[in-house]
Amino acid sequence: AGAISLTGYGVFVYGTSALIVPIREQAPSLSPSIVPYVAGLRSVTFAVTNLFFGQLMLRRGSPTQWVASGCFVAALGLVVAAMNVASPQPSDAVLLLSWGVGTGLGSGLLYMSVFQTTLAWFPDRRRSPRTTYLTNCCIDVVA
Repeated sequence: AGAISLTGYGVFVYGTSALIVPIREQAPSLSPSIVPYVAGLRSVTFAVTNLFFGQLMLRRGSPTQWVASGCFVAALGLVVAAMNVASPQPSDAVLLLSWGVGTGLGSGLLYMSVFQTTLAWFPDRRRSPRTTYLTNCCIDVVA
């Protein structure tokens, strides 16, 4: 399960480089380096969401509520980003907030809620969510 989730996250994070050319063609007025900045901001938002809200998710709300919230926030971020790129005057700031922060927060809520549910299913193998998350990040960097 860890390999599948890391592969999915890797495609989500590193796959954004494939969007550089289409975004440049659709919205040439945007900064040429906006996509890497957005990807970086999304990764930071994702990490902060996981590290600081993991324990909160165990105490408040059900996994279904967190997954629904994550889906909604990520989808809203993508829709606003797409509308921004398609608009006559696209904005770097709107793209950073919608695609960077919105999808980072949404994917962080999704990832951590699934992660916390998995920890609840296997209590005998319970480790700190922060330790497990950092271990997964290190494995992702090495791989």
